[in-house]
Amino acid sequence: MNQQFKNRKPGIIGEGQFQHFGILVSLVKEKNHWHFLFEKRASHLDTQPGEVCFPGGRVEKGETPEDASIRETCEELLLMPNQITLLGPSDRFVSPFNLILHPFIAKINHYDGSYNTDEVAKTFTVPLDYFRKNRPQNFNITLKHVIDDNFPVQWIPRGKDYPWRNGRYKVGFYPHQEEIIWGLTARIVQNAIKLIDDFKLLI
Repeated sequence: MNQQFKNRKPGIIGEGQFQHFGILVSLVKEKNHWHFLFEKRASHLDTQPGEVCFPGGRVEKGETPEDASIRETCEELLLMPNQITLLGPSDRFVSPFNLILHPFIAKINHYDGSYNTDEVAKTFTVPLDYFRKNRPQNFNITLKHVIDDNFPVQWIPRGKDYPWRNGRYKVGFYPHQEEIIWGLTARIVQNAIKLIDDFKLLI
């Protein structure tokens, strides 16, 4: 038996064709209570303008998702790397939109509210207890197939009448004061809260 193969860590089929993003699930301590630190993206950005998110961005050639999460956080929040204490990886999220998100949970030390106005409109914090006490409001989106004109329907059973499966995609919303934390960010929050509590990361 090939032991090297037996012990290999499985990958995700096709992941080389996905865009990879490193995300930093940022924690700050305020008045002896832990909060998530969120950004609101600048309104002039081409991608997701005005949306609430954690700092992070695309993994560049030659760096790891962890490297990307730290680099992007330093750029967006005007931090030094030594202000970030990495606690460990959260669970990856494979999006139906050809994205793989690699979140990492980390403490931000001595954060003074700074941010890069080229990318960020504002930052704000929300206590972890808010998410422990409140479930997201969930709604579904149905994902349907749209077949390109040159798709070879003649090569598959039933041709153009093939019974394609439609997907159901859950989208969660956390309304908090004047902001809405939703979508992938809400998913990352839910997963991070569970890991923080299960592994007692903040004790």
